[in-house]
Amino acid sequence: DESVVVRACEVADAAVDRLTENGVLREPCEPLCNTDQQQFKGVFMRYLARLTLVLPSSRAGHRSKYTKFIIANTKAIRTRDPDGSQLIPLEWGKAGPASGITHTSGLECWNARLVVENAEAGDRVV
Repeated sequence: DESVVVRACEVADAAVDRLTENGVLREPCEPLCNTDQQQFKGVFMRYLARLTLVLPSSRAGHRSKYTKFIIANTKAIRTRDPDGSQLIPLEWGKAGPASGITHTSGLECWNARLVVENAEAGDRVV
């Protein structure tokens, strides 16, 4: 049903366009988020990757936009590790405290990247 695809892209576009700072996904509550909010970005990235996989060829522009967004966020995650702990903080691309929740959220972003990159290579892994 095309209307479902249209609505899914509208929601994804709204998040990508409005919940970002310099192309990196942000929670409006940062840096003072509760545990549910700390997990949001990872969950969002997981399902953005899944949406990207099922978009029809007529939505190639959206597929490209979402793939680039996911990759940009993994690059932001990778750029900050001031204490050498290799833990991912709440604010991707910034130094800050990390927890199991924030680290798991960041790993979800990396998993999303693997999903979309494998799909581009012809492997359908979800």
